[in-house]
Amino acid sequence: DGSCLIEEDPEKIMLSNLARTATRAVSRTASRAMSSDAAEAAKERKMWMVISAGGAALVVAMTGIQYNIHMQHEHSHGERVQYPYVGKNVKKFPWACYDCGLFDKECQKQFRKEHA
Repeated sequence: DGSCLIEEDPEKIMLSNLARTATRAVSRTASRAMSSDAAEAAKERKMWMVISAGGAALVVAMTGIQYNIHMQHEHSHGERVQYPYVGKNVKKFPWACYDCGLFDKECQKQFRKEHA
């Protein structure tokens, strides 16, 4: 008799086959070597390491040359013009040395000596 046979749902069988096919496709693409081998990849890597090192050495050399050229002449910017609006304090600064700028250490020392 045909009573021993178990009938399965055709949708279940189709989904199972689809899952199996997708799993095979993913496992095949995960191990793809991108049409080259390890020896060629190592050769390319070494070539780009040499190119990068050469480029970095060129940048360092050019920086040194430009620094030497720049430092061979004097850097005089002339005297500073005192405009009437530069350094004008209309109100006191909100810290202890109210006549000095926040980072003006010399002025702060002199202020402390005068107000000690």
